[in-house]
Amino acid sequence: MSGIHHREIGVAGWGLTKRGVTFDIIADGKHIRDKIVAFACRAKGVENVSLISDSVAPAGEGDGVFELWGERITVANGTTRNERGSIAGSVITMHDAVKNMLRWGFSAEEVALMAAVNPARLIGCELNEGDVVELGDDLEIRSVQIGAS
Repeated sequence: MSGIHHREIGVAGWGLTKRGVTFDIIADGKHIRDKIVAFACRAKGVENVSLISDSVAPAGEGDGVFELWGERITVANGTTRNERGSIAGSVITMHDAVKNMLRWGFSAEEVALMAAVNPARLIGCELNEGDVVELGDDLEIRSVQIGAS
């Protein structure tokens, strides 16, 4: 995807400036630096952003070399790379994306919007208010309630 340049808006700039266009963002700090994630989300408005993990099969496996899509994928320090050196997906979970966004200064309400409400709206799914994931002060999952009232 073409990036933003001061003389060329590129695909990313088009998405940021076009009304009615929403976007998803990989909050792993590898695909996009945390400051750029913040810039993009604030510029577009968190109501127009969905968090995604872009995770691939080695997610949760740690560093190593893996066979994926018929090629060798290396995971080192949380970054996936194919044999050509390009990023090849991520190894974060949505929980990781949520923790990153909270650490990068977004409020719990903003993160809930980007992690759950916006994606559900995009696919036409209604959220059940009884479905809750509770995080502790350390941002680890304390409880999960499905269909609670």
